Amino acid sequence: MKILSNSNTLITKNLILIISIIYNNQKLKNILKSKLNFLKNIKIKKYNKEINNLLKIIKYIKKICIINLKNPFI
Repeated sequence: MKILSNSNTLITKNLILIISIIYNNQKLKNILKSKLNFLKNIKIKKYNKEINNLLKIIKYIKKICIINLKNPFI
């Protein structure tokens, strides 16, 4: 279980890095890092639910960034 937990943390860290580089947005990075810190402190059986929540946040932020790219003056 510990190996699974470590690999999920690594995947999550990589997601944060990739999205931060793509959007170059400090606020986004802070939101995702706070979510990652929360993930580290929960039990493994709840871990997958939190990963899904993180992915929902990523999709939401991605959607906002795409909208802002289409309408940069909003």
